[in-house]
Amino acid sequence: MTKNLIPEIVGWLSIVGILVGYLLITFGFITPNTIIYQGINLVSSLGIVVTSYPKKNYPVVALNMVWFIAALISIFLILF
Repeated sequence: MTKNLIPEIVGWLSIVGILVGYLLITFGFITPNTIIYQGINLVSSLGIVVTSYPKKNYPVVALNMVWFIAALISIFLILF
C-alpha cells in the first residue's frame, strides 16, 4: 500500500461514516442523542479533517472541525 493510498482510504471511509450516520437518522434506526450517532460523527469528521488539511482544503476542514466539536459536546452532554 502506498503512502498516498492510506489518506485516500481514510477520507472515503470517513465520508461513508457521515453518510451512514445520516441514513440511520433519516430512516429512524437511531436517534441523534445517542453515543453511536455522535461517535460516528466524531470519528468521521476527524478523518475528513486529517485527510483534507494536507490538501489545503480549508473550507472542508472548517466545516468538519465544527462537526467534530458539535459531536464532542453532544457526547459530553449525553454522558454527563
